[in-house]
Amino acid sequence: MTTRSQSRCQPPSDPSNSQPFSPILLLRPPNHTIMDDDTENVSYIIIHDLSPEAKMLYLSPSLTEVLGFEPGDVLGTSSFDWMHPDEVEVVKQLHYDTIREDKAAAVAYLRVQNQEDAYVSCVI
Repeated sequence: MTTRSQSRCQPPSDPSNSQPFSPILLLRPPNHTIMDDDTENVSYIIIHDLSPEAKMLYLSPSLTEVLGFEPGDVLGTSSFDWMHPDEVEVVKQLHYDTIREDKAAAVAYLRVQNQEDAYVSCVI
């Protein structure tokens, strides 16, 4: 069974001062590509709640192929636990803005940690 640390996410101290919602958020550092030549186009589905922790409620079985985790092993953990540390705060803000502005979804390019503790480029 895979275990992940639980993060303690907090909403922005003053949500009224947060940046406006942007439907597409580019988080690509220099020389960082979304699909490298050796990366297959594979996907998984994740549904998370609207809590500050964005806890995962559903993960498709293809999660195992993409990141190496069994869906049941990470169910209920925070989505933010998987993100590269350089991108967590920006993605949290996007999460809060999406909820505050009652948006159905947002798109972000970021790095997600796989079971081997490496980061995989993803579009969420």
